[in-house]
Amino acid sequence: MEFLLFPRIAFLLLTVYAAFFFPLLLTGQTQNYLLHPSLYDEYKSFQLLPGGGVRLYVLSNQSNEWVSPSMEYVDYSPDSLLVEPVEVRIDVPGNYINYFADGIWIIRFDRGDAVIGNNFFDCDYGGPGGVYKLNTDGAVEWSHDFLEEGSFSLIEEVAFADSNTIYVGEGDYAVFYDFLGQEISHDIPDTIYEFTIQTPFGYLGGYNDELSIFNHGFNVYKNYLLEGEITSIDPAKPGIYQIKTADKYYVFKEDQQLYYLPFSPSAYPVVWSSQQYYWTYDEEQRSVVKWDTLFDPLDTLPLPPGVVPLSGAVNGGQTLVVCSYNNEISTGVVTYRGDEETLDLDLHQDIGIADIVLNDTVLVEYFDWSVPYAGWVYHIPDVAVVVKNYGIDTISQFYIQGHDLLDCFWWCGYPHPFWFVDSLQLSPGSSDTVWLGSFETRCGNEFNPELCLSTIAPNNKADGDFLNDKFCQAFDTILDVKDLIEEPVLSLYPNPTTDFLYLKGFAPGFENITGSIYTSDGLKIKEFIVPPEFEGIDVSGYTSGMYFLALKDQGGNTNVGKFVIMR
Repeated sequence: MEFLLFPRIAFLLLTVYAAFFFPLLLTGQTQNYLLHPSLYDEYKSFQLLPGGGVRLYVLSNQSNEWVSPSMEYVDYSPDSLLVEPVEVRIDVPGNYINYFADGIWIIRFDRGDAVIGNNFFDCDYGGPGGVYKLNTDGAVEWSHDFLEEGSFSLIEEVAFADSNTIYVGEGDYAVFYDFLGQEISHDIPDTIYEFTIQTPFGYLGGYNDELSIFNHGFNVYKNYLLEGEITSIDPAKPGIYQIKTADKYYVFKEDQQLYYLPFSPSAYPVVWSSQQYYWTYDEEQRSVVKWDTLFDPLDTLPLPPGVVPLSGAVNGGQTLVVCSYNNEISTGVVTYRGDEETLDLDLHQDIGIADIVLNDTVLVEYFDWSVPYAGWVYHIPDVAVVVKNYGIDTISQFYIQGHDLLDCFWWCGYPHPFWFVDSLQLSPGSSDTVWLGSFETRCGNEFNPELCLSTIAPNNKADGDFLNDKFCQAFDTILDVKDLIEEPVLSLYPNPTTDFLYLKGFAPGFENITGSIYTSDGLKIKEFIVPPEFEGIDVSGYTSGMYFLALKDQGGNTNVGKFVIMR
């Protein structure tokens, strides 16, 4: 089927890619670090609201401990995109509906409603969460708790099935709901469209490389075979939709015609437009290219570290640009708002850590946890952090976050070190000290005697140069082994020893066992595969002192013992 090159008119193209938005302002510009202080935010989708408003859907972890994200929405006013956005957690009754959300499906109605489904994963247990309908005002109209109802083992798809039916499916099994949330009987459709959206003229559906146009009765009246498999269908303006495939960008307009844009998704993974310009994200050059309506490039805007454009929206002469922001400590969503003529993707440089002082030696213990894996526990003494303001604005509040040795597997009850600081007034060029006190962190499957901290979100903004936020400080340690509550499976003898070390509780015939020996300061000095007929370890070449022996099976279970060599 023949397609048209898009004519020389201004329109908005919106492409969903990941997790963050940028705002633009008529006077200069501003940024919103959305949903902060969450350490994990993933942009999922957006929706145009009646009157010109925009709603963003973001998966956000507000607990900052175990990864327990829930869906939040962020609304930009239809009166003006320059009004500060409203951030709301979607509160749904039920066990795991919008709780520990893992796997999200969103289908959008033309009038601003949406149906959202999610699975969940809670530490070592996962399953179906449920499905609910969110109306234009942000209220939950109805919901179904799948864990309580026992409907699924996992949700695999949520889609429009016809003009009054929502399909929620798992393989050959499915349940159907009408738009009021009542479960109804319905035959499984011949085609379950991977992408469906309600439009003023009916529906759009995408399956593999075929775009189907439906009337209000959900009857197909036109099919387009596109170049490449469809990866997204999103609104660009009221009545205008952008379709992205693996090979091309298309636009479907009110005239029921499909147009293509001369941008390759491989070269420009994100494309959007404002009233007078097109914008593309050049991933290789880490920049945004500004184009006129003749598709001639006008300007190239460099991107600050961590910023990745995802999408854009327009309301009159105002523009909203959405970007992901990853500063190595957290992932978030940043938005810029303003006039399309003054778009600038720069971020001001802010504060960073200039020094870390530990007032005592760090006690480090080795824990033989069954989950998630054995690892080191660091008892950090009082810590003083020297913070410097490299920017042009006075900073009155910010966060300090731990990583590297502190950045471990977030197991359920083990908090991720995180501090909010609002006790300082850091003028440009000044420095001051923050006292964090003592704390404990349980993480690290490799011993690492170094404390690394970073500042994040100064004045709740994204930092234009997060590379100077981080500071690492080595520390002296005292090592010990945490005694197990249960009788240990592994014991070592003779202990102390001089030449050979033998194991009690080790069963000959075990396979795929890896052994590691550590010195008292945590240095791994030997790693070996334990043979089926294991007779002991020759330690005659080691100097006197305390050592640790760790044995790990193929399932990741580890037994640790302490032994001493005396000459």
